[in-house]
Amino acid sequence: MKRNTRVNHPPTVNLPADNHALVAPIYQSVKFEFDTVSETARYMRGERAGYFYSRSSNPTLRQLELLLADLQGRADCLLTGSGVAAIAAALLALCKSGDHILAFVESYGPTRHLVQRLLGKYGVSHTLLSIEDRAGI
Repeated sequence: MKRNTRVNHPPTVNLPADNHALVAPIYQSVKFEFDTVSETARYMRGERAGYFYSRSSNPTLRQLELLLADLQGRADCLLTGSGVAAIAAALLALCKSGDHILAFVESYGPTRHLVQRLLGKYGVSHTLLSIEDRAGI
């Protein structure tokens, strides 16, 4: 390793087995690696647990997901980077081709965009209701 990149890859410091941190560490790494290419391939196929790239998950985020799930009495939780990402994840998980969504014109703009444009590409139809339509619901 070149000397000028050493600061990005400092020596590893391991705690002795009987010495524990009181607060979980914050993982600031963007990338994670496995010891072998075959273990990386197993991870990519979903055959083993682990972390690869922080945009999809990392141990710090996973700990927060598990904590939030536990506080809510749930088995699991999914953190997202924004409200729109949460809405998109929910809609994509729950909707399938042939489904129909009712939404209000006054809905959050990016949500309307997801319903009208993104889900339409997957065969999900929609109806946008106005304030006047609410009386008939």
